[in-house]
Amino acid sequence: MRAPRLVGRAHELAALRRMLGEARSGASSVVCLEGTPGIGKTALLRAAVAMARESDFTVVTAQASAIERDFPFAVVRQLFEPVIARASSAERMALLTGSAVHATQALTAEPPAPGIQVSPALLHATFHGLYWLTANLTASSPVLLAVDEVQWADAPSLRWLSYLLRRIESMPLVVLFTLTIGEEAAEAHLVTDLVNAAYRVRLDALAAEDVASLAEDVFGVDTDPDFAAACHAATGGNPFLIRELLYALEHEDVKPTAEAVPTIRELGPQALARSVTARLQRHALPVTALARAVAVLEECDLETAAALAELDPPVAADAARALVEMNVLTARPALAFNYSLVRKAVLYELAHTQRAAMHGRAAALLWRAHAPAERVATHLLRTCPLGEPWAVEPLRVAAAHALSQGAPRSAVSYLRRALREPAPDPVRRELRVQLALAEIHVDLPAVHRHIPDLLEQVENPDQVAFLARTLGRTLYEHDQYREAAEILERGVERIGRGHPAARNLEIGRLAMAFLVPDLAGERPLERLAALWPPEEGSPVDERFLAAILAYRWSWEATCSDQIVELARRAVRAGLSHQVEDPGAVSAAVCALLWADEAELAYRVCDEAAGELRRRGHQLFYAVTCAYRARIAARLGRLADAREDAQIALELFDGLSGNRARGSALVAVAALVEALTGLGELDAAEFTLAGRGLGDVVPEVWHGNYVLHCRGRLRMARGDVRGALADQLECGRRLLRWGVVNPALFPWRSEAALAHAALGEPVAAGRLAAEEVELARRWGRPRALGVALRAQGITRGGAEGARLLAEAAARLAEAGDRYEYARALADLGAALRALGQRAEARRHLQKAIDLAEVCGAGGLADRARGELRALGARPLSGRACGPRALTAHEYRIAQLAAEGRTNREIAEAFFVTQRTVELHLTNVYRKLGITRRAQLATALAAVQESDSGGSVRSV
Repeated sequence: MRAPRLVGRAHELAALRRMLGEARSGASSVVCLEGTPGIGKTALLRAAVAMARESDFTVVTAQASAIERDFPFAVVRQLFEPVIARASSAERMALLTGSAVHATQALTAEPPAPGIQVSPALLHATFHGLYWLTANLTASSPVLLAVDEVQWADAPSLRWLSYLLRRIESMPLVVLFTLTIGEEAAEAHLVTDLVNAAYRVRLDALAAEDVASLAEDVFGVDTDPDFAAACHAATGGNPFLIRELLYALEHEDVKPTAEAVPTIRELGPQALARSVTARLQRHALPVTALARAVAVLEECDLETAAALAELDPPVAADAARALVEMNVLTARPALAFNYSLVRKAVLYELAHTQRAAMHGRAAALLWRAHAPAERVATHLLRTCPLGEPWAVEPLRVAAAHALSQGAPRSAVSYLRRALREPAPDPVRRELRVQLALAEIHVDLPAVHRHIPDLLEQVENPDQVAFLARTLGRTLYEHDQYREAAEILERGVERIGRGHPAARNLEIGRLAMAFLVPDLAGERPLERLAALWPPEEGSPVDERFLAAILAYRWSWEATCSDQIVELARRAVRAGLSHQVEDPGAVSAAVCALLWADEAELAYRVCDEAAGELRRRGHQLFYAVTCAYRARIAARLGRLADAREDAQIALELFDGLSGNRARGSALVAVAALVEALTGLGELDAAEFTLAGRGLGDVVPEVWHGNYVLHCRGRLRMARGDVRGALADQLECGRRLLRWGVVNPALFPWRSEAALAHAALGEPVAAGRLAAEEVELARRWGRPRALGVALRAQGITRGGAEGARLLAEAAARLAEAGDRYEYARALADLGAALRALGQRAEARRHLQKAIDLAEVCGAGGLADRARGELRALGARPLSGRACGPRALTAHEYRIAQLAAEGRTNREIAEAFFVTQRTVELHLTNVYRKLGITRRAQLATALAAVQESDSGGSVRSV
């Protein structure tokens, strides 16, 4: 039976042809073909595939299916495995060059080692690798990437497609997918993200004249208009139903005349769907049996389908030929149904128990044939317990593979199903451990409920420690600090406090107590301090303990020299131990930052970021960028801080889900701090509103930073009462945590300035004096300079000017250019009011120079206003040349000067080549050059430029 032509889709075909043409010119497109079942989405996608192949596109296709939606990267594998398999050795090397090599993590069929866990960094490197594999494909020809029935795609593939769509600008690529309306997607939010990024083509019903054209193809004669109209009315213009109706009428020898109208009207859409199975049943029993087997297997070779249908190979081959001739199945590259509606109709005819039994037999057949464990497991999920010990192994392997590829929901399904099959007690315990490790990414409350029982069942102390540490860390990443502390405590109790494996759990437990204010009564700092220094040969993680002690002791505003030594010790061990877990690094660099060792803290973050880029660890790279942004803001490198914070937030948004939310808050606060200093107040306000932080800020540790920076923003906007409320709330929370050191967040100074602006001098003076006292106790210049500036402003007069002069001196010593510029501007204004014109001019001009280096236009304008009031003409100190480069621009320029291509630079920084081009355009403009060959000479000036510039090493 010949398949009918594609009719009634001229407009849609023209749109697809136009987008394919644009791809040949280097433009990208994303298209979603959507409609109800049977409306012709797959036929239109196949037509697009044919057009692309005729135009010498590289075409990669995938058919998503319900049975494979628990199979991690199932769609990705369909897309790329055939391309890699067909490639020669040289072609394969070219496709997998550079960052694209990480794509193999998604394409490997090798099972991972037992107990392997979800690695966010590895998963993100895989996404990055798949992106560059796609880019490599477009290097030789435009590419069409087509996915049919995207609503059934597995979660990792959907996440990668979303990742891809945000990065395909200026790539000769068309991404085309179909979406069936009315079929609920397992990962609906991920599908919605894809659809929202696409040009949506809604397929409507065919017109009556289109029905007539199809009928003429089937019957070979002209069709009566009344016949066509009746067919159209009976089917609603649905192409699949039209086709089935026409086949049914042809089989009954009904002619396409007006006399057939009453017969047509007796048939409805449901009856037409049932006609499919009726057509099958009119053939010999093997035809129906094979159709049912293929419906269960979904896509398979003839040998497997024949075995499941219990047919001899020759009989199965005859049945397959018959089904292909009926246009029910396609035989290339494997047996599969042409239309999902037909498959559903065949399955509907099977009783539930019969279908489950066939899935069980299919699993056994595939396992004996050494099929991938995931494929076997998908069938086992659709069966009742088999009572077969062999069934545990494919489910266990599939779960481990799912975890390693970032699909914990699939792993949970596999492991829960495995626990319903018989297995020895040790195996069952191991399955429960693996289930808990998977559930922490899917259902944390469930894990927390049954973890005590699970820890009691695990006998190996090292395994108990691993389980408790993994669960505790995940709870920490989700801001569930109390629950994390409880898990770690249970691990300690289960192992025994005297056991070496319990020591690091105890350190983690005490460190967690710092983040839960009402656990402070357990004296965690005293207990941690008692462990320092570790005894020689002790299993204690010295770096982590040093970092945590430095971090927590900083809250006390005492012992700053010892704190610096501890923090230096924590970062001294080298990058290899730090990049896999940025927690210790972030604690150490914060302690360094608060102790005015900001340059060292910046270097540590910079080196860690470079190593993380080289390893492709995007999530940890984002965390490090967030902290580097915070440090850059503290150093007055406001443009650098803005750039790093934006990079971090973009990566968090695209990759991290609910992970590292605390670090995302750091990035938000650093961005707001930088934008406020740069005078981009609307952008700062928009950032907070877009993150849901314009009103309520969550009462978590990093929320304090957000509150403090939001208060400064409100003060800059003239919302003095709002600023005061934010700073006082920040102070209330910090005091509840036990933080008295103003070096962390100088909320008293900011609140004092707000009180003064509201005409409340007593409150202002009290807070300013309190902060000065605490800052002197801390003994570091920045905190004291900030406090003295506030005290000088609130006191005014000659005494105020004296305090402002001391503040400026301290801030110059600390190296915070922005705060130094603020103090100089205030000092200049105070001296002008006292009639000390020459000194005022000198300080105001210096404030202008520093503010322009920082990019703080608003501050520079304020100082200019004061200078003009003195009758002086401000001199421009605007940065130009190498000093005008941001740190990120410098890093990119340096790689370009070393001979790296735009593509290699884009790979290194997890951005698109277009982004690199834009950065280099800015670099050329700032350096006054026009060619790449001039970069090395121009950048040499950076090494000789004033150390006050913002450029730093890669």
